[in-house]
Amino acid sequence: KIADIFMYNGEPLLELRLKLLYDVVDEFICVEARDVHSGARQKQGLYVEQYAEVLKPYRDKLTILIIEEFPTPDAGTLEALHTSWTHIFPESAQAWYRESYHRNYAADYVRSKYGNGAFVALVCDVDELPDPAIVREVRDSFGTYEKLSTPHHLVMEHFFYNFQWRYVDPFSNAYAVNEQGFRDMEGDLNLMRMSPNSGFRGGGWHGSYFLSVPGIVRKLESYAHREYSTEQFLDPNTIRGCLRSGCNILQQEPVWVLHEHNVSALPPPLQEFHCNLVFLQEHCG
Repeated sequence: KIADIFMYNGEPLLELRLKLLYDVVDEFICVEARDVHSGARQKQGLYVEQYAEVLKPYRDKLTILIIEEFPTPDAGTLEALHTSWTHIFPESAQAWYRESYHRNYAADYVRSKYGNGAFVALVCDVDELPDPAIVREVRDSFGTYEKLSTPHHLVMEHFFYNFQWRYVDPFSNAYAVNEQGFRDMEGDLNLMRMSPNSGFRGGGWHGSYFLSVPGIVRKLESYAHREYSTEQFLDPNTIRGCLRSGCNILQQEPVWVLHEHNVSALPPPLQEFHCNLVFLQEHCG
């Protein structure tokens, strides 16, 4: 069995993910929270309800888990998080705790449903799209399946804004793991995200900020990087300019290098999504 586990917060890429992987995945496990990681604002309802008609063709394989409320971490938990994740700012520790809780939320469900049976979990963000060919290999090759007692990263091409803009370095946080490796992680699905373990080259496509301009503003207001939720980064005109030119909306150093990509070389479902997304970015907000 192949279980595809991912967090969701209204990203348009969900529909592409379901369409792309429907024939090779046995169960999609989509986890949405009623609140955002930043804690800065309450969401207006659930996106899985708002887009219920879009999800309808895939419901026979789609399990939706809802986090009604994030628990409040104690000071010791936040201190340990900040110590182990050196890249986070102290003032963002609660937001990163919520993200970690969100990612791990499906672990108990998977253990309960699949027990000691043979399965492979794909542990991703919704915008990390595994290549169906890799998933098919994991499903059909016993040798590949056996290797996954050690989690293997899916080394993906990394795109920003849409499939026109490709980052020079690949992205490799998403991973695949079999039931033995899953048990060994003891419910901590974050454990392997940043580790340097081996992986599958050509593992898929990562789409960062594949959203409309208002969607990017919402993302920056919502997610764990609280340092990017200021007016400096939320200006729609600045964001719109970056979508068109491939510049860095986060204004980080060193400056990103994005290359124009030949969209026609991508699989047809990705080309179709790209065209629809660019239209949305040009005409929405």
